[in-house]
Amino acid sequence: MDAILPSEKGKPYVSIYDWKTSSKFTGKKLNEAGRQLLMYKLALEQTTNLKVDKILWFMVKYVYVCTHGKTKVIKKMCNRGKWVKEMRKQLEKQMKNLRYDDFEIELMLDNAVKENNLNSLPEEVKNKFWLEDCTVEYEVTDEKVNELKNYITETVERIENKDREDEKQWQPVKINKFNSFYCSVLCGHRKTCKFYKEFLESNKFKKKNNTDMFDNLFS
Repeated sequence: MDAILPSEKGKPYVSIYDWKTSSKFTGKKLNEAGRQLLMYKLALEQTTNLKVDKILWFMVKYVYVCTHGKTKVIKKMCNRGKWVKEMRKQLEKQMKNLRYDDFEIELMLDNAVKENNLNSLPEEVKNKFWLEDCTVEYEVTDEKVNELKNYITETVERIENKDREDEKQWQPVKINKFNSFYCSVLCGHRKTCKFYKEFLESNKFKKKNNTDMFDNLFS
């Protein structure tokens, strides 16, 4: 949980925000990530007098590019670092409507893409677009809450039924360079975990001395 902000409903309602630097969630990953937000909601409501109105992800990697449609505001989710490039066709259309010639359009758009802003474009085009932070709400339903409670109960039971002395029953999720952030940064056992050590020894981007590649950053 990264932020708890007042809701438009007023007291005692709040909204929970979780900052995400990764890509957009889809399919199974959406539901798995949603469990985390739901746990924040249930924990906050059970330990305080607050009521949670919405639970949302703040998608750091993305931004909404907004413009006025015929009857409503149209929002397009774009990569924050290259949103002008992703909006190029729409911008080109606007400039052609203003009767700029193709050479001028290409020149101005090339510069806008390079700078990732609209400063080099005509005011008539710049004024049609604005940016908003990208937040994605995760809808709360009774079905999802019950699924989360069952998931927690079943997970606890599965852990408690394991033999603590049998190492074979405690195999970790396979570590790779895409999911190693937890092991390399968050886990307090990363300096003694044999599985993480094996990952470092076999990984092509390990340090030469086989020490934790994040130690120097967080020491």
